[in-house]
Amino acid sequence: MIHRVLLTLLLSLVFVFNVSYARPIVKTPVGYIEGRETILTEQFLGIPYAKTPVGNLRYAPPSKIEPFANIYRADRYCKMSYQSVSDTLVQKYGMGDDSLCLNIFRPKNLSKSDKLPVLFWIHGGAYVQGSSATSVSSADSFVENGVIVVTLNYRLQFQGFMSTVQTYSQYGTTGNFGHLDILEALKWVNQNIESFGGDPANITIAGHSAGAMAASALILSPLSDGLFKRAFLQSGTILNYPFSDFTHKRSKRRAFSQTEKVLNTFGVSDNYDGLNTLRDIDPMLLSYCSPFDFSFHSGKTSYINPLFDGYFLPIEPYLSLKRGNFSNIELMLGYVSDEGTLFSDRNMTEKNFINGIKNNFGEQKFQDIYDLYSETIPNSAYVKQSTFLSDIMFTLGMKIFADNLSKSTKVYMYHYAFAEKEDLAYGFGVYHGIDHRAVFNTFTSPSQKQKMVASVFHKKLVNFIKSGDPNKEDQKSYPIDWPKYTKNSPNVFRLDKISGIEELKIKDRLEKLEKIIYEGEL
Repeated sequence: MIHRVLLTLLLSLVFVFNVSYARPIVKTPVGYIEGRETILTEQFLGIPYAKTPVGNLRYAPPSKIEPFANIYRADRYCKMSYQSVSDTLVQKYGMGDDSLCLNIFRPKNLSKSDKLPVLFWIHGGAYVQGSSATSVSSADSFVENGVIVVTLNYRLQFQGFMSTVQTYSQYGTTGNFGHLDILEALKWVNQNIESFGGDPANITIAGHSAGAMAASALILSPLSDGLFKRAFLQSGTILNYPFSDFTHKRSKRRAFSQTEKVLNTFGVSDNYDGLNTLRDIDPMLLSYCSPFDFSFHSGKTSYINPLFDGYFLPIEPYLSLKRGNFSNIELMLGYVSDEGTLFSDRNMTEKNFINGIKNNFGEQKFQDIYDLYSETIPNSAYVKQSTFLSDIMFTLGMKIFADNLSKSTKVYMYHYAFAEKEDLAYGFGVYHGIDHRAVFNTFTSPSQKQKMVASVFHKKLVNFIKSGDPNKEDQKSYPIDWPKYTKNSPNVFRLDKISGIEELKIKDRLEKLEKIIYEGEL
């Protein structure tokens, strides 16, 4: 009798387990895809969007994936792209060539007719590290608010951004294979997301830091025209220095010379045979030879940076913006108060600050840049450096994008100025990346202030993703209107303990810096 009762209980538990964690299956144009179910969401993980880049596909534009012959089981993250990362992440996810995949997070029981808005999230990491598995700690808050979230991997470091004469002549592009991966994933989403209940006509591309750089590059690339409706740029644009560069001449010189250093390390020539030799070298070795290594005071870097290649990026991004050569999309973008502190040297001396300006921007521009920061920031060399790096790495590019896109479309800018005492104790202020958890509303054991700031920020972003207006459906819960940004009315939504509207306080300094950097160059 006891055995029969135990058997009945065991069968009941098995039945409950199977019902609670049924595997959702979606029929798509590329075949059937089977995901997994959590308490709040349905997840489809590790879906390949391009062929594995091995053999002749390595150091080449991505190739379209073939339809699945059988049901594709998408229940785990795929491997990370080759990069120099901690052993913990490698042990958890692994690294390999079969990393060109994406993940979809959606509410349960959707059908094609639901047509929910889609957030296409591109991870950051200076184009040298990161993965779709670690870029979003949780998509639950977006999914609960009726937004489908897509995250993806793309080729990084040498695999994604090396520039050679051979690849340029062979494929008509070079230095942007990682960008082209992202574009291929975006095409896949356009063609398949409706099967998951998403709306291909309502896609918001977004990212943080290098992810925002990549998203802004898509805004400027004619290859992505019509593939998305909105963009959210969190602390980054393709104008970020030293991650990218300002002019075609500088971009080409740096991109090819950095790649040449790696080729010389392995004794590889920049020709057809050399490319084939390169394809046989362990990608991990090449990754270790192309980290993000930037010394401000010497101006030296070993960074493999994107190239203004004439294909994915036809001309200098600055010229594209000035000429109106960009996708006519709605834009939300913003920055944190102290973007540059994580990249600054606390022991910076005045002499090294001076040398840094000269070595990065030349003797001709030195005095104007130095005067701009010495006159407005009568403080230590460290403060001058961190302020300058905040501008040149992040805020200058964001202002230029906002100024030019706002001429023809809706633009909303934010300034994230909130940090708890324990965050400020690190000495980096409101540092780069501190707002990432607020975007996804994923603070661990949040304080009341953190809850409030995250709630406002997240809700405004959800509204923007759905309608292009951060204020829509939000007047009762947060009655302050977020006005549009224009060059003549640079309105900014300040996110802090008490949020509200301010003017872009650094506008005058950024306008002077823009003139110094670009005048006479283009």
